[in-house]
Amino acid sequence: MLAMQRLVIASIVALTVVCGATASADSVPHKPILVFESYTGQRPDGIATIIGSLNDELEAQGFAAHAASIIRAAGGRLPRPGILDPEKTAAGIARQVETAYEDFVNARYRDAKATLTLSLQTISRNPGLVVVDTSNADVTFKALATLALCQKRLGEKDNADTTMKQLIRMFPTRPLPRVDFGPDGEKLQRDALESVLAMGRGRLSIFGGNAQSVIFVHGQIRGIGKAILGDLVPGTYHVFVQVPGTAGRQYELEVTANEEASLYVESELDDALWVTDRWVGFQFASDAERGKEARYASTLAKRWTGADIVAVIGTAQIRGRSALIGTLYRTTGHALRSAFIELDDRTSTGATRALAHFLADGTPADGLQVLTRDAEQRPSQEARPNRFYAKALAAAGITMIVAGGVLIAYDEDPVAGGPQRPTYRDSAPAGVVLGTAGVILSSVGTYLWLRKPRRTMPVVAVTGDAAVVGLVGRF
Repeated sequence: MLAMQRLVIASIVALTVVCGATASADSVPHKPILVFESYTGQRPDGIATIIGSLNDELEAQGFAAHAASIIRAAGGRLPRPGILDPEKTAAGIARQVETAYEDFVNARYRDAKATLTLSLQTISRNPGLVVVDTSNADVTFKALATLALCQKRLGEKDNADTTMKQLIRMFPTRPLPRVDFGPDGEKLQRDALESVLAMGRGRLSIFGGNAQSVIFVHGQIRGIGKAILGDLVPGTYHVFVQVPGTAGRQYELEVTANEEASLYVESELDDALWVTDRWVGFQFASDAERGKEARYASTLAKRWTGADIVAVIGTAQIRGRSALIGTLYRTTGHALRSAFIELDDRTSTGATRALAHFLADGTPADGLQVLTRDAEQRPSQEARPNRFYAKALAAAGITMIVAGGVLIAYDEDPVAGGPQRPTYRDSAPAGVVLGTAGVILSSVGTYLWLRKPRRTMPVVAVTGDAAVVGLVGRF
């Protein structure tokens, strides 16, 4: 009897631990809902202020609406246009680097460092400028080598080592010319190379998503359609993928030692997606193409954050008037709710605030034109208590099955003709009852846990001499 009491106590403790773990898992906060802009053609001029007001309110409601918030939530690896600074030119960058080199030769190291830092940032932000001419690789090489030596002369040893490693990563077999950089340059490169040799090597696989896509890594062509690169120095690699006749997209990938990094480009989606410092969204060639916004936004939301809801905002013509539309989608593509406000000189922050609140909780307001309104709750909220109880039932059932099995295993019966004892552990009947109840509870819990939301519910009725299991509700 004492053994059975201990077993029951152990079962209760195990159930408490499992249920506690379940509650903790359910209390993990959901990731923010991403907000993408969407337009037919170019983003309209003058929309930034109104969109900014709407995004401010959406951010206050817990969405990731500003470009910085979306980029942070996505964790990097975002496709960006090949040219982010259209006013820049490759010739202008080359002139900057030559000016900086002259400053370096004349010992104006700080001036050279400032100019080169800006030049390298421009090259990194605009790979579409430099890939059109292979001689631009020489400009990048010279900029990195000169910057590393400037940093060394200024006493910035760590920065100089980092810059030289970046040069080796981009140009692993190219030495620094003594005539341009002297013995100091050779020694700096040699020391960095010794450190690099001890780092191990990584691999990079790039699939362009189009048989005609041209793949550049650090501004140098590495493949058509796909590129498989090995023996890579660990670090950040800048990839630019361009189908002839398009703007192309740039990506950043981190390569680590003894690992393989991969990039799979979805050219149709990435060509429509724009990621800038000011906004993140889609530009479509026609309204028919814009019909893909739900699918594209859902794909990115699942890929970047794993969220089950995504929001899309943008302008359109409705009944001949310009309007700002906001739609909340499930990542299955189903529209939860959608509404718009008219855009004119009287559009106020109150109207954008009303649209933001409608997207957040479905609350209508004056001046808000509702297009779609789904009565059901968000999937992140719906049936959460039921899922908790379902997990608890399943955990309790499994614990009871284990306990019943132990009782059956430890059952003792009198042996005919053998030595007799005052007491025997006749625990098998209790084990059968406990195990059977466990099977019922775990089955019900598993069903509740896995079932899709509907109005059918399992029921269990137990009397003194019978038990009934069934379903009630709609089928």
